[in-house]
Amino acid sequence: MAAKDPSYLETTTLLSQEIQQKELRFKLYLFQHTQGEPNRNERAVSSLHAPHEFGSIVVHDWTIRDGPNLQDKIVARAQGLHLGAGMNETNWFTSFNIIFTDERFGVFTLVNLYHSIDSHLLTMSLILWDAI
Repeated sequence: MAAKDPSYLETTTLLSQEIQQKELRFKLYLFQHTQGEPNRNERAVSSLHAPHEFGSIVVHDWTIRDGPNLQDKIVARAQGLHLGAGMNETNWFTSFNIIFTDERFGVFTLVNLYHSIDSHLLTMSLILWDAI
């Protein structure tokens, strides 16, 4: 005799409200200045000296500007870390918060859940956090 599947999930509506969605499109430029460059904005905190930087941990406070030049205005900062994640090829896993500092963008933070870079792929997933 087959047993009835137990209920392991229960949902309850706490507040019924209309959800409003808004799409935000940005054209901004992130500036990464690595070790040895003027105005360095990242620092290695761990390195195994393995091929492809595997196991390296780097913290960063990258600037985000409203144009492609160093003279353009800083509008936000990308603060977080990146990890050398590829054993057979260079691949970085990155996690950071984007904190907007410019009044044109209001007061909110974007949280980058993951960002994987290798020679073939750029993936980014962002969620809105602390919108005011």
